[in-house]
Amino acid sequence: MTRIERTGRILLIALLAYIALAYIVVLAVDFFNLFNIQGMLLDRGIEVPLLWYLLFAEEGPTEILQYLANIASVFTLGILTGAMLVKKNPLTRYYLIFGVTMALLLLEDTGNLRHMIRSTITHSLGLEDGFRSLLGIGIEFVIYGLFGFLMLFSLYKIRHVVFRFPRALKFLLAGYAFYALAAVLSASRNFMNWYSNLGEAIIEGLNLRSMQTWVVAGDALTDEFGRRLGFFLIDTLFEEALELLGAGLIFIGLLTLLLSLRYSGFEDK
Repeated sequence: MTRIERTGRILLIALLAYIALAYIVVLAVDFFNLFNIQGMLLDRGIEVPLLWYLLFAEEGPTEILQYLANIASVFTLGILTGAMLVKKNPLTRYYLIFGVTMALLLLEDTGNLRHMIRSTITHSLGLEDGFRSLLGIGIEFVIYGLFGFLMLFSLYKIRHVVFRFPRALKFLLAGYAFYALAAVLSASRNFMNWYSNLGEAIIEGLNLRSMQTWVVAGDALTDEFGRRLGFFLIDTLFEEALELLGAGLIFIGLLTLLLSLRYSGFEDK
């Protein structure tokens, strides 16, 4: 196994290990209440005393790891762009487009860029409930679609380079697939309230409100938009994990590509 392969494998194992361990701990604490840890959370007066929410909510550990992965991807693409610029490679612009797209995706993840654009447009049209309207949902699909197109377009343009390094290609395509799935789910989450309905069905089916922590969390997470605990269950525990997988795999793919090209002297032929 080469150093490049070993680096990619170590990062992949770390990524999968974090997600697997997080899910195992969440299952043990939130669903089975092993060692009465739920009681400890309640005693501490935590507003939402559920471990899955603490780990996967916005700006929680999982999302911060996603931010770091995207920052690392932007940095890696910056190095690739600079190296290709020095080589006067005609494909430099596509590495740059890829990097700018990842930077915009980082802005979207950290600042909910699509929400701001959607809200501005729907509110200007007098749609008070715009985030649930077909127009609002369509705007989110268009924004995600633009990101996805630019990433695929860039990858297509440098395809003869990436095809030389199958491991990098596999990581990139897998990461893109996970991110695309998360984007489709996120953009459609308010259509007929399916996130909330599915999450509530899971909670009711497993009789989770028989545990006090779920009752307290349900009271805390019911908001003015009618989104209930079930919505946040799907939005955080499942969607954030998909986004982390996507961000992590894309970074591993880009790093593998960078190390491989560096080893070849940044010759892309």
